[in-house]
Amino acid sequence: MKHLGSTPPIRGPNGELIPGSIAEIGYRQLGGLDQWVMIRGENIANPPLIFLHGGVRGVDDFSGGRR
Repeated sequence: MKHLGSTPPIRGPNGELIPGSIAEIGYRQLGGLDQWVMIRGENIANPPLIFLHGGVRGVDDFSGGRR
């Protein structure tokens, strides 16, 4: 298995770790297939937003603006 990489912990404005935050990388099973995922959030009580990339030529626009 390849090296998964790393993601730094969630820190507050003064550099302190935010209690109840999450910052992890790993394989999770989504739709019956192992998928590499990065999970980051300031509060683990919030639900995750799962974005499935459209593939090699997929266009991703997270700006929320109109076209």
